[in-house]
Formats: sequence, C-alpha cells, structure tokens
Amino acid sequence: MKIRFLKGITPFHGHKGFQYKQGVNRSHFYRLLFSFLYGLIIIITFYTIQWIVPENFLIYHEIVTMVFIIISVLILFPARQKIQSILLRSYKYFPIIGSHIDLRNMNFLSISFTVESLINQIFPDFLIWLRVSRGSLIIMDTGRKMYHLYMYEKGKLIQTRSLHRKEFEQLSRYLVKKRKQVVLTDEKLPPFVLEQMKKLEAYWIHPILYRNTLTGFLTFCEPLRILNAENTIEIFGYKVALCIQNYILSSRVIDSSVYDLEFKLAERIQNALGNSTVPTMSHYTIQRNTIGLPMLLEPFQLEKKRLIFAILVCDHFSAAEGILLYGVLGHLYSQINLMPNISLLRLSESLKKNQDWQRTEHQIHILFFELYEDRNKINLLSESINFSFRPHQDKEEVTYLKPSKIKEVVLLSGTKYEITFCETAVTSIIYHSSPLSEKNISPKANPALFLEKS
Repeated sequence: MKIRFLKGITPFHGHKGFQYKQGVNRSHFYRLLFSFLYGLIIIITFYTIQWIVPENFLIYHEIVTMVFIIISVLILFPARQKIQSILLRSYKYFPIIGSHIDLRNMNFLSISFTVESLINQIFPDFLIWLRVSRGSLIIMDTGRKMYHLYMYEKGKLIQTRSLHRKEFEQLSRYLVKKRKQVVLTDEKLPPFVLEQMKKLEAYWIHPILYRNTLTGFLTFCEPLRILNAENTIEIFGYKVALCIQNYILSSRVIDSSVYDLEFKLAERIQNALGNSTVPTMSHYTIQRNTIGLPMLLEPFQLEKKRLIFAILVCDHFSAAEGILLYGVLGHLYSQINLMPNISLLRLSESLKKNQDWQRTEHQIHILFFELYEDRNKINLLSESINFSFRPHQDKEEVTYLKPSKIKEVVLLSGTKYEITFCETAVTSIIYHSSPLSEKNISPKANPALFLEKS
C-alpha cells in the first residue's frame, strides 16, 4: 500500500524531498566509512590476540582462532550494530516522520494491534515515547451510543469512565469538520471546544476519524516535546481508526442463531423475575425511563414507611448482563431479608463482596436511594461516578454523586427531580406535600428490567 494516500504526507516533494535524498547519500558514505574503520578494529583485534597468546603452545593457531571467534560473536558484532544505530541516522521513515527518530521505539507504527492491546500496551508505550506524563484514549462503544474513556499517567492506566455520545456532540461535529488536531493555545477555538478540553484536562486533542465518523480521539495534557510528533500521531491515528472500526464491525457480525438464543433467554429471565413493581405511595410519584441499556429499578420495603430503591445499569446488552443484574439483585434481597433494618452504607459494603459485582468484563453501575413516605428528604448513595441528581427544569443545577458517600437532598413539593446516568435521565421523582388520591397514584405494574434490542 502506498504512503501517498495519507493526507498531508507527500514524500519526495519540495524541501523535505531534497533533504531526504541528500541525507540518504550522506548516510551511504558514512556507512561505508564506518564499515572500513570497524574492519580495521577487527583486524587489530586479531593481531592483538596473536601477540597476547604465547607461541610455545602446541595448538597455538587453533587457540588464537577460537578466542577471536568468541570475542567477535560476543562483543565485536553486537557492538557494531549498537554503535551504528547510535552514530548513523536511519532515513527509512524520513518521508513519513520528517526527521531522525529512534526506530526501536516505533514498533507501534508497523505492528497490527487490537483494541485490547491498544488499551493495555500500545497507547501507554506511545505516551512514554512522546514523553507525555498524562493522556487519555477515548473509544466509541460497539453500540455507537457511548464512549469509553481510559486515562493514563506515566504510562499506566489509572481510571476508566463511560460517557454518553451526546456529551461530545458539538465537539464531534467540530472535529469532523476540521479533520485535524486541536491545541489549547489556538485563539480561534470556539468556547464549547475550550470547555470540553478543560473537562478532559487536555492540551492537545487528535481526532480518530473513520470517513465522517468520530470513532474516538487521543488527548494529551501537555505540549509534545518530540520533533515532528504531529506526523507520527497522524499515522498512529489512522491505524487506531481502522482498529476501532474493525472492533465495531466484528461485534456486529454475529451468528444470528446465537443472538436470537441470547435474546430469548433474556426475555425468559425478564418474564420469570422481572415482575417487581413500584409500590403505590401517597406522597411520591416515581417513574423510570428507558435509556437503551439494560437497567433495573427495584424497590425494597423495609420498615412501615421506609423504602430503599436500587438502580442497576450495565454498559452492554446481552443475556449475560441480564443474568448478572439479577444475580446482584438476589444478593440484595438476601441481605435485606437477613437484616430488615440495614443501613445504606452496610448494604453497599455487602454488595462489594459479591462475586457478580466484582466481575471486570461486565461492569455494573449501581445507585441506592432511601426515602420515607411522609418525609421530603431522600438519601442517595452511588457506587459509580456516572450518576448525578438534578431538578428537571433546571438541568444546570446538577448534584454530582461521589462514590460510597451518602448525599441527603431536600425535595420541594411538586418539583420534578431526575436521577441521571451519563447525563441521561433514568428515574424521575416528585414529592407531594398533600397525599395523592387513589386516582392520581401511579399504576403498580411496570417492568423492572429494560432490555432493548438495539
């Protein structure tokens, strides 16, 4: 495949092409000179060995030859390669990169990789080579509705988050239109781009584009110190775009019989276990919303007027997620039956010991909220950074919930509040100071688990 298809990279043209030809000619001359001088070193080494070894040995010539071979194999030949790589420039990638680089650290430009190896090995190595202390890799989910954020510090993965695609809608349109990197020092950047860069703690953003789709992007928290790093990042971005697109397509090419079997199994699980209802309450109206992801809203009646609700959300749709959700739900039921007066913190601590909760390949996001029917206060406890609480009419007044910390909120009568997951409302709550009549009380039956076929 020719290199000329890469946009913005045109080898052998203009000043860079002249530099390349001149550099290659110079490189050939230096290599010949280096080979001649190193040959003299080898000859001198041979005669030095002859001078050191005493001539009165019976097998004098055999000893000299054997010692020379050992020294050559173990010292001289490896040293030649090492010295040559240090002293002499390699112009193999000059038309692409634009200058001399250490090719030993550029394996990620030539090898093929998967999304998994990109996350765990390739991108951390790339940050180390760029001499960037912190950076992020953001990859589109296979369902094309979410982005997965992977944050790195000093070449190590320190945090992962799931972000809704709507959060990057304006930024996506801007990057698709511009089709090149964005730097924080650019005075022409729109305000919404600057706001997103501050949220991501990014000094530099490089879009990962496949045709006109933003399949992800790379962010760096500081200026790049490597000469001509822009061209290197551009080539790396092309490889990452193909890798992500292949990942998305491979997840969609599924054996239909296996997919139908999984969906039937999920429906059977929902019909068998998903008969829980939101209880009727005289002072509260609670509704749930579909978000395109497997979600479970489950109420637990503890004391006479005390209720605990659990919201469980998975990142992907499959029968496996449905089974895990109800596995966690069964654990919660058992804990509440054993300890009817259990607190939110103790319930959360018991959940962290559950094996289904600890599974890394199927991440479950959970939030608890506790209320009393005749009180206008609720207690919220989240085990995920993706949940928040806000009034419906004032979406800027957002209360972000810190994991494993209880947040008490006072509700105003008649005001609609929302619990959101990745900025999408999953549950709405309305408190009524006056008891509702039977006609206005919300209906009992609502399916607890939303498994939508996407």
